[in-house]
Amino acid sequence: FVNEFGKVVLVGDNAPRFDHDLTTRECKGLLIEEARTNLITHSSTQPQSAGTGWVQNGAVITTNAATAPDGTNTASLVSDNSANQIHYNYFQQTLTAGTNHTLTAYLKEPDTNSIGYVRVTMHNCGAKVFNLQNGTIHDAGNNARVVGNTTITPVGNGWFRIKITYTVEPGGSGNVYFVPHNGTTTSYAGTGKGYLIWGVQLEAGDFETSFIPTSGSTATRGYEAVTLEGTEFSDV
Repeated sequence: FVNEFGKVVLVGDNAPRFDHDLTTRECKGLLIEEARTNLITHSSTQPQSAGTGWVQNGAVITTNAATAPDGTNTASLVSDNSANQIHYNYFQQTLTAGTNHTLTAYLKEPDTNSIGYVRVTMHNCGAKVFNLQNGTIHDAGNNARVVGNTTITPVGNGWFRIKITYTVEPGGSGNVYFVPHNGTTTSYAGTGKGYLIWGVQLEAGDFETSFIPTSGSTATRGYEAVTLEGTEFSDV
């Protein structure tokens, strides 16, 4: 859940979660959610090594590069290399065609050498370009299979949580790409500029839910239910 200071707080089973508005910090009450699974197996740190699901092309990953929204030093820095090409970091997977999936991630400009924009896409499904300088959607891109509202929400300390819902294209590819964008194009001669990323989540469904951390495998949050017991309800 998000606490009154805008910090992402992770809790275990059977712990009530009192969520707060990302902008006003006002309490939104008890957070109760359905079961969801985060399909991204390394959600917070994108290791530059085989077998993690994350693959880089023209990009360099620096892990544990900055303070993440949960207060830990686990945010990764994705930087372009010197090649004149598209520079990207993507997660490999296969999904069922025709199903809706919602992608969320926390993105931020680094203190120095910021690229300013990130293009986020699921293979052949559509793309959005996010402006990390002012928290806006810079370019609608290809919206062929993007459904619902795409959002970018400030969460404090320069971080934004972005959200896109896709309908998986025929063929079932579900690769998710994060591509540095210089404001005009994704294909350019790199100069070591980049962006910070943390808390990537892809879940089957038409809307986003709270962050489910993963580290090496998918993870599921079970459905939640609330029960009032006893006869003294004066404090309810």
